Amino acid sequence: MRNAAEILPHAFVARVRSSDVRQPTRAAIVLLAFMIFLLYLLSSSWRFPLGGDGRATLATSRSLLTHQTLAVDAEFASDEGFAPRAKIGVDGRAYAKAGLGLPIVEMPFVAVALGISRVAAVPEAQALAAILSLLNPLLTACTVIAVFRLCRSMDCPAPAALSMAVAYSFGTLAWVYAGVDGTEPLQALCLVLALLFLLKYRSERLATSLSASGFALAFAVVTKPADAVLVPAFGLYVIAVLRAQRLSLRQAAPALAHFISPLAICFLFLVWLNWIRFGSVLETGYEHDAFRNHFSSGIYGLVFSFNKGIIFYSPLVLLAPVGIGLMARAHREEAAMIVLASLSYVSLFAKYAFWGAGWAWGPRYLVPILPLLMVPVARAVDTARVWRYLGAGLFVAGFLVNGVGVLIDGDAYHSAIMNVDLTEQTGSVQVGSVRYPGQLVEMAIPPDYVLPEFSEIVGKLWLAGVAWDGCSCHEHTAECGCRSGAMEKDARFSSPPWAKRYPDVHALAPYGSRLINPWIVNRIHQSFASRSR
Repeated sequence: MRNAAEILPHAFVARVRSSDVRQPTRAAIVLLAFMIFLLYLLSSSWRFPLGGDGRATLATSRSLLTHQTLAVDAEFASDEGFAPRAKIGVDGRAYAKAGLGLPIVEMPFVAVALGISRVAAVPEAQALAAILSLLNPLLTACTVIAVFRLCRSMDCPAPAALSMAVAYSFGTLAWVYAGVDGTEPLQALCLVLALLFLLKYRSERLATSLSASGFALAFAVVTKPADAVLVPAFGLYVIAVLRAQRLSLRQAAPALAHFISPLAICFLFLVWLNWIRFGSVLETGYEHDAFRNHFSSGIYGLVFSFNKGIIFYSPLVLLAPVGIGLMARAHREEAAMIVLASLSYVSLFAKYAFWGAGWAWGPRYLVPILPLLMVPVARAVDTARVWRYLGAGLFVAGFLVNGVGVLIDGDAYHSAIMNVDLTEQTGSVQVGSVRYPGQLVEMAIPPDYVLPEFSEIVGKLWLAGVAWDGCSCHEHTAECGCRSGAMEKDARFSSPPWAKRYPDVHALAPYGSRLINPWIVNRIHQSFASRSR
């Protein structure tokens, strides 16, 4: 990639070009990943957990570590109306409905935090926040390395692969979700490793690579059971690879068993888990009848809409179709697998009643498949100058959009619109109730899902302007103010993006949330804001 310096820092491009040996390239990507990890930490709020899902996950991890049980506090079974984050099991105790992958990964971090708290007399909440805030940045930095290796396995030159690693880090949703408490970074890492090990098997024919791929995919399913929808795509790819090797059925069966065994164990584990917790192999703790959304509206919302469309929050994916076409020549099976996996994932969540993922930045549910989509994007930008220039422009657009997503606290914007009721314009969807099985609940579709004026992109840009005017909010004191006095009376805050079309809809001052998300930037901003008043 001759113009990789348009996207990458000159130092990394020069280092890769200076030598064709493998070791310096490996050192360069590790160094780059470490720098990205540090930048993620600078972008962090240093708060953990951030939301109800994070609290339930942490509670499960802590229960496993300290009491060797999955049960959590009963408050989680009634914390969110008809869709709480836990369900009462057959033994009368509450169990979180989320997968066990992240609680398992969190356990050593929780152990370190509790140890620091005891030895250094640091409050447990502070120790947990400091240590667990390292987890998702670390997982995402590891995914960056895996994206680089994946692109290299697809015959991309080292500069192109490095460019894609940087583009994934800061030009997509990965940047924002590296700083939150969700499962998306862990899912993304598991899926990219699953494909990477399959490519390793194709080149080296080691059965252990198939086992490693099956384990990575199985752990993704344990982390989020919905990832099971990707198993057919990976399974068909394995079959295609075995056929390409012209193996007989007797020869292919052991290889296929290496891949399937971890998945079969995962399936049996999840079935057993459902049985011992809820008394039914089919009961997961999630809402029943949750896949009642209109398919076409879900597809449009997740892919094309300004509110939640992935093409606006990760613009580089616009080059994925070009790359898929190019991959079809030399890497047909990989191209087909990425297409099938992406279509399966998008189709599943398009039908989900909560397809917008609550108070989430962009299409949160699609974050795990972004590393896979970076492969065709890398193929596209490495092919022709026009695609390189377009890729650079799309990276800049993604950097600016997700930079705003990192800068402004998500709770602040959603708190500002939490009183907005525009059901006549947004519509509603029915979903089953966890607390009252068999009962359907009519759920109003939030305005930030479907009305462009309420898109998080324009909403956070608006709050960025409010913060620039010297307004700030304190998360602990629940106070908000501006240079001119109360935030509600500030001219910019009183002119939200929807003011012209919906003049009767007024924003709420985000009491209890801070405007600026990164801890360091927030401290600097509050200092300047207090001096200007």
